[in-house]
Amino acid sequence: DSLTKIAGKKSIDAIPKKPEPGIAKEEIAFKGIPLDQPNQTDKLMAICAETKDNLEHTSYGIKFDNKCKASSNGHVWFRVSYGPMDQASMSFKLNDVGALVNVSHTLDRHAVLALVTVLTEKYGPPKIEEDEIQNGFGNKFDRQIFSWVDQKGNHITIHSRHNKVDQGHFEIESASEVLKSV
Repeated sequence: DSLTKIAGKKSIDAIPKKPEPGIAKEEIAFKGIPLDQPNQTDKLMAICAETKDNLEHTSYGIKFDNKCKASSNGHVWFRVSYGPMDQASMSFKLNDVGALVNVSHTLDRHAVLALVTVLTEKYGPPKIEEDEIQNGFGNKFDRQIFSWVDQKGNHITIHSRHNKVDQGHFEIESASEVLKSV
């Protein structure tokens, strides 16, 4: 307060602030869809429909129809481009009022740092935790966990290694989902 009286509020506000690692500089959302806000199903399905393969595709000779429909339990998965990832198969969870509450994707190890770089540009520097994981043969591997949280409590987490040592994991969780897991 003393500094504000001497220099003035505008002068203080003009001083560049160093972002705190892990604190998102803007609200976390998925491709413009806010988290924990009702009636977002149509927006999510519109993103789904932007990719032709989501509307109709053939795999192993079997024709699959439109994936751009939320199931009764609120789970849906489809291919979508996100940051440096092109046509990534992502899983989405909507709650009973059509609010987007979770987005997740298993990453190739080589995609982890590219995604962290894009999200750092958007949200600021991540909080980085380091630990080790062990495979079934007892070999240990370093793992980094990159995370951001916004003012509402929404989280983004990226694991450089997850269930397999050559796979990472990306997840966006709404504040309500984070509270459920506490």
